[in-house]
Amino acid sequence: MDTHISGFWGSHCTYKCEARPIEEEYDIGDQWHMPREAVHRFWYVLNVDGHTFSGRYLGLLKSGLLVFKTTGFTEYFSDWLRPYEHYIPVKVDLSDLVDRIRWAIDNDDEAERIQQAGQRFAEEVIL
Repeated sequence: MDTHISGFWGSHCTYKCEARPIEEEYDIGDQWHMPREAVHRFWYVLNVDGHTFSGRYLGLLKSGLLVFKTTGFTEYFSDWLRPYEHYIPVKVDLSDLVDRIRWAIDNDDEAERIQQAGQRFAEEVIL
């Protein structure tokens, strides 16, 4: 997998969180300040919540990418989205991520249907 951290806000580190060691361990420097559209060069995208919901979910759905989503928080539209209809669910600890990606690769037509349904949903919500 070609993976990248597309955003990290050290200022959000709170209780028992220090930004510097995280930035050093994951080699997060100025290069991670990618514009949101930079993820559009990938086929699949993983949306992971942080201290709160990610705020990128609808934009990622709208982008035309297949969204893999781990959810710790709900957003106003969360009840309208269904796993395997609009996105691929992933456990919060990411332990099933590789299996979910393999499933998408092996079931390309179904994965494309999910991607398209997610995109249509986002286009209707984000006018």
